[in-house]
Amino acid sequence: MLAFTLRRAIQAIGVMIAVGIISFSMFRFAGDPVNQMVGMDTSGAERAAIRKSLGLDDPVIVQFGRYIGNAAQFKFGVSYQFRLPVLKRCERNRCSLSHCAGPSRPSAS
Repeated sequence: MLAFTLRRAIQAIGVMIAVGIISFSMFRFAGDPVNQMVGMDTSGAERAAIRKSLGLDDPVIVQFGRYIGNAAQFKFGVSYQFRLPVLKRCERNRCSLSHCAGPSRPSAS
């Protein structure tokens, strides 16, 4: 039983690493978030300052390490689109999330 549990735990860690790599790649290489945050009339210097403040000028491996470390601590940052903390945004959609998960208790029927 211990061997089974240990094997499953190792598999779960592997899955979490794979999901982390896939999600990081999707967010990192899908487009420049700075373009989504600023207008067309923003200067290159301002764009560079925003990129630096977000850590987007760091090497990809450093960004990935920060991404995994923050995700492990449930620090999801601020939404580029809504400019709200991501966890606040999830709280706002709690009803939708609970509907997706299904009923929390068996039905009486």
